[in-house]
Amino acid sequence: MKSQSRLDAVQGDTVGIWKVSHITSAPGVKPVVRATLSGGVYSCTIRAVYADGTVAVAERAVTALSDDNFYFLAALLPSEMATVNVGPITVGIQLVNAALTPPLRKERHYPVMVHPSINANT
Repeated sequence: MKSQSRLDAVQGDTVGIWKVSHITSAPGVKPVVRATLSGGVYSCTIRAVYADGTVAVAERAVTALSDDNFYFLAALLPSEMATVNVGPITVGIQLVNAALTPPLRKERHYPVMVHPSINANT
């Protein structure tokens, strides 16, 4: 697991657009080679939890891909963020390919501080 620097967000806003990929080239090899993620072999999920581990946003599939199909584009949606309490959450994004040997399971955590909206149209 790799942790990232904290992101500030507002209740009801889209949060993130984190890019998730699988590098298939050996370390140090340039240019970097990434796996094509379309075709159903790879799967990606996103979920968020509060500091005590309770669920802030239920796990769901991430299906959005970059134009070149090298990245899943993961984000928390406004409808999901509207129900999240003010305070810290951790967003977990997981990339899986069970067909590889050994199977790939790569998870990244992103700390987010949720702030209340000050606009009336939230």
